[in-house]
Amino acid sequence: MDDFDLKKYLAENKLLKENITQFEEYIDGMFNASVDQEAEEGFQTGVWAKEEEGNPELYDETEKFDALVDYLANIGGKATLEGNPDITVELLDNDDIKWSANVTHY
Repeated sequence: MDDFDLKKYLAENKLLKENITQFEEYIDGMFNASVDQEAEEGFQTGVWAKEEEGNPELYDETEKFDALVDYLANIGGKATLEGNPDITVELLDNDDIKWSANVTHY
């Protein structure tokens, strides 16, 4: 137990207790900006690139993107935000985030 890091343990445990809904507003905003509203109903997917979304010179919400990357890394890389539609986010190897959803227009 000499290598036990209490701060790291507490930080990781906190992340695991939280859930994807903490990012609901951010993910909804990113999704609405990314989804093709003109497309027919059906499955859509895309990638939010760390090079862009994590660049503070380009976007103001880079901390939220980085926090989402950290969260996904700590829970196994994939989560689904339930809603209309359900939005699945998946962490890629280069810290980009792939999103997907079955889009319906109403």
